[in-house]
Amino acid sequence: VTGMRFDSEGVVGVSGQYLIAAALYTGPAYDAVRSELVRIVRDFESRHWRELEAPGGADALAEAGAEALARIMK
Repeated sequence: VTGMRFDSEGVVGVSGQYLIAAALYTGPAYDAVRSELVRIVRDFESRHWRELEAPGGADALAEAGAEALARIMK
């Protein structure tokens, strides 16, 4: 997990075995955003590891990954 703050805004990035997710946020939400991104990446990789290991599998799952990340947007 990597994070940076810029005044009242921040960015946090999470790298899993197969996926990388990043989010921009406003306010003091670093801990909540970080923990939610880690949970999403871990859950997604554990559910889809076979597809992610297959050639072209990550491309086929791009929309499902975007939907998983969209859940944390408020």
